[in-house]
Amino acid sequence: KSPFCWQMASESELLAQLQLEQQEEEKLLEQRTKAVNECLTRLLGVQQTEKEEKVQKGCLFCKATIEGSWKTYIDHMRLQHGFRTGPTENLVFMADFVSLLESKIENLVCIYCSKTFKSSETLRQHMRKKKHLRIHPKNQEFDRFYMISYLEPLKSWEDIQKEKEEKDESNEDENWDDWQESIEETCKCLFCDEVFPKVASCLSHCQDSHGFDLHHLVNSEGLDFYSCIKLINFIRKSVETQECIYCGSKTNQILDHMTQENHFRVDLDSPSWQKEEFLVPAISGDPLLFFMPRSSSESDDSDDGC
Repeated sequence: KSPFCWQMASESELLAQLQLEQQEEEKLLEQRTKAVNECLTRLLGVQQTEKEEKVQKGCLFCKATIEGSWKTYIDHMRLQHGFRTGPTENLVFMADFVSLLESKIENLVCIYCSKTFKSSETLRQHMRKKKHLRIHPKNQEFDRFYMISYLEPLKSWEDIQKEKEEKDESNEDENWDDWQESIEETCKCLFCDEVFPKVASCLSHCQDSHGFDLHHLVNSEGLDFYSCIKLINFIRKSVETQECIYCGSKTNQILDHMTQENHFRVDLDSPSWQKEEFLVPAISGDPLLFFMPRSSSESDDSDDGC
């Protein structure tokens, strides 16, 4: 055969190999999506049972007895004592979660830094003064209680965002003063290539530059945790494939189209963004999936000590 024929054969084999690899990747993605959806379906069933379960239990930080749902119980500790867990919609296996917290406190162990103290009073003073009424993001004991952990099942909720933190680990101060800042990383705009050091800055940019107010949308429409995840992943995947999030038009200048047509909005009645496939992160470790806008009632944290 001539060198030209050998070259053609080689390129043909390469193309066939690439097509085979693409098919295998698509199959793996389909299997992963199915596994994640099945897992989330089971967990949603657990959450629904927990929503209906009646609880009568003493507070971990005061002498009050709380009656109602597990959400009512956690909300009491959040509002009255400043205990932070993240959105309660992200929690599952609540009884085991509270039991683990209770066990640590009974054994005089700080739930944040895991230091052991000689008395209950010393422990409470430490947690109050050091602002340790929260879960340490690196404590893998608590991974299984966070729904976000199951979106990328091979990673913990801390591991998902670890890649960008590793470069700073040698100089990192473990005495974080703010739980939210401790796990926050750079965040890419939903629509353009702008990148921001904080999620709050990214959301402000989306509102100021694109007229898209995610916080208002979530609160005004009462979107739950899973709807938020689907919405964010739908927007990211649509922009990536150059498809308008409102009208579905495809164009190489999608940002210009959405700007000119004022299409920085989502038709929430449309089934296009509600597909189960959008439970799978469009961007691995996307910080927006960790920092869902909360309802106004969840934002009114009290500064009271324990």
